[in-house]
Amino acid sequence: MPLICITYMLQSIDKTTLSYAAVFDLRAEVGLKGTQYSWLGSLFYLGYLFWEYPTSLLLQRFPVAKFMSGTVIVWGIILMCHAAAHDLAGLAAARTFLGTLEASINPGTMIIFSMWYKRSEHPLRMGIWIGSAGIGYVLAGIASFGIGHIGGSLSSWKYMFLIWEAITTSWGVVIYLVLPDSPLKAGFLSAEERRGVIHRIRENETSMENKQFKKAQYLNARLAVIMVCLAPFLAGTIGTWLVPHSILYGRLVCLWISFSYTATWTLSMSVATANTAGHTKKVTTNAFLLIGYCLGNFISPFFFLAEQAPWYELGVGMMFFCIGVQVVSIVGLWVLLWNRNRSRETATMSERDLIKGYENGFRDLTDLENVHFEYVY
Repeated sequence: MPLICITYMLQSIDKTTLSYAAVFDLRAEVGLKGTQYSWLGSLFYLGYLFWEYPTSLLLQRFPVAKFMSGTVIVWGIILMCHAAAHDLAGLAAARTFLGTLEASINPGTMIIFSMWYKRSEHPLRMGIWIGSAGIGYVLAGIASFGIGHIGGSLSSWKYMFLIWEAITTSWGVVIYLVLPDSPLKAGFLSAEERRGVIHRIRENETSMENKQFKKAQYLNARLAVIMVCLAPFLAGTIGTWLVPHSILYGRLVCLWISFSYTATWTLSMSVATANTAGHTKKVTTNAFLLIGYCLGNFISPFFFLAEQAPWYELGVGMMFFCIGVQVVSIVGLWVLLWNRNRSRETATMSERDLIKGYENGFRDLTDLENVHFEYVY
């Protein structure tokens, strides 16, 4: 857990370093005008979107930990290249490539969760993992303030990219040396302890790992979307929109309340990981889940039109629309999984059937092919 949490924390810091650099004259020195800075933010997710599915296939083909460590090292180098950019084109290229490299962390982490933890353990651990990004934002803000006041031959914003590059690249080396590709290859575990890990997760009824791409599993992959904590998110959004601008603290509290939406993302990944069996199907589902995440981040800024400030009717309206879509999606998902479990009569399964389900999971069958698979929701 500490290894993947620190990795995610650095990912959150590195992708937002551009925002802190903008405070220390990056826009003026590079000559950014109009919406060019906003496009730099979107290009990160464009690169992420473009490379998400290919990187999921590569994660299946290569050792997970080694592949992730390689991408961390390379994205650290790409982060350093930001400091060498002197125009929009240079920054745009760096942001796009940074997005492609960071695309491996989320699907790789979900694969690691499925290898090491039982399905009942996923939500809490994913919550801790997602929460590490918040720690990263806090550290980035404090550190960037200090870095921004460094006196040297370079512009202060360039030091931000160089310092975080050194930290990220060094951490990539640590991951390569310490993080095992699977429990079967964990050098710090004895043979008996490795068997114990495998025995723990057998109830997941999902395979440990499989390097062969299976087209049939790709075709029946489903994207599981879950909704939780939408009530406070809805209340916070309405409050932020309706509370008068003169009541700053009231609007701030509403904004804090609206951040409950992060729980929906955590549980979306948890449900997708727990209810998807078959290694190819799992990486495919993870890829499409993250592609949706990228699309949302890419297009959402365009709904907040400058001419509609400060109320942004279109942007807020789209937020309400998305909440409605989430409600419909979670109800539909609940009905789907409940019906599948009911049709398989999992509640009355014998112990022999459960053991058969565990065995089928390690044969790399999908949740649809394994008739003894029990969905959790």
